[in-house]
Amino acid sequence: MTRFAMTLALLSFLGLEGCAFATGFQGPGYDRRNGVTLPGEGRLVVGLTKAVLRDDGALRSTFWDYVFKVADSLPERPGFVGYSLRREVFGKQAWTMTVWSDEASLAAFVESDLHQAAIRDAMGALACVRFARVEVARAEVPISWDRALAAFEAQGDPCA
Repeated sequence: MTRFAMTLALLSFLGLEGCAFATGFQGPGYDRRNGVTLPGEGRLVVGLTKAVLRDDGALRSTFWDYVFKVADSLPERPGFVGYSLRREVFGKQAWTMTVWSDEASLAAFVESDLHQAAIRDAMGALACVRFARVEVARAEVPISWDRALAAFEAQGDPCA
């Protein structure tokens, strides 16, 4: 048995196949010590996505390629504060969290050429997708993943 196969077997034995991990919250408008650094006042908008991926490896690869292209482009977007990505270790679920100065900045990002290409080219990888928005005070950024997931549950999440 290869080392990789042994690792997979051990993680499965330990019950980690449904576990998830997330990147730390990061972005040009956020500092771990000082919180939100983007100038302005008022509440911020958190855009959330939940994706359940199909089994097709090629489609999944396209999906993840776009996730990372979009993440790399975020710092250039006006009104962008920061983001975090989350995914199951061996499961099919993935989540994104982006924080914006206002709804207009989030809407402009969603309508951007790269994001539209990601939707067009990677949608086939998705068995189910959900979106949610949460408004938060600047001092609440970043929100916890538990709070983010609760936003989907509050909608009656059909991807559950």
